Amino acid sequence: MFGFPSSGWKGFFFLVASCSLLAAGEPIIDVTINSTSPLENLIINGGFEDGLTGWHGSPNQTEKDGNLMISLSDDAFQGKHSLHVRIDPGEQCETRNIWKDLSCLIASGKMNAGAQYLLSCWVKAGKKASDIGGIYWGAGVALGIWNSTWKESIQSNAKTGSTGEKWVKIAGAPFECPKWAKASQLSAGLSYTAGEAWIDEIELTEAFTPISMRIRGSELLQVIMDDEKGLTFFNSGKLPKGTKEFSKDLRIQSSGRYTIKALDKNGRIAIKTIP
Repeated sequence: MFGFPSSGWKGFFFLVASCSLLAAGEPIIDVTINSTSPLENLIINGGFEDGLTGWHGSPNQTEKDGNLMISLSDDAFQGKHSLHVRIDPGEQCETRNIWKDLSCLIASGKMNAGAQYLLSCWVKAGKKASDIGGIYWGAGVALGIWNSTWKESIQSNAKTGSTGEKWVKIAGAPFECPKWAKASQLSAGLSYTAGEAWIDEIELTEAFTPISMRIRGSELLQVIMDDEKGLTFFNSGKLPKGTKEFSKDLRIQSSGRYTIKALDKNGRIAIKTIP
């Protein structure tokens, strides 16, 4: 007999997912995902496969110059290249970055004031890299969007300190495109810390995508969706007795990874991870 804890069974999430649980024998799970096409990455050459084409930076940053360096690297998360940024001890009061103009995205209608977007990338940062200064700015590896005078920025930068020299994905919180974005730039680099980092697969996408979930079974008790941190994104709660089909429309964060779980009356659990 399955008992629901007072706090409820952990929650989870779906795209158009269909799970079939048989009444007898081992569970057979068929999962079909039907979603909109992958969200467009608005950043051209965010993976540096075309070198630093489309990116800008002062000469003393893009060439080795004493204690600081920004350059192309063949140590990549995906593809052949990534961006390598280094700041040696004694230079950590500086910011080393490259930047890309975003005004064309507003002009073309691909990015609109008031709409919500998400910044993300893959990072490998050395053990010396610090992230002192909070989640918005301060020290660390960071992506940020700034106005043309570099005096205003969105307060949802993708940012991290050391990743233990392993590739990890970082993402900022969803942000609303400000009106000043018609004259703005995306920066990527390392700030106010000694150390080095590699940055790859920079993405700027719409923040959310709609999904539809459908789960079928012999008798479903509960459906849950967890995000990649193990936090409950959705929890159906205990379903009415005799439920054989459950559906739900949701909006999920575009860069997220979610796990759908469906429990039937015999204690069997169907699991699907998305994407």
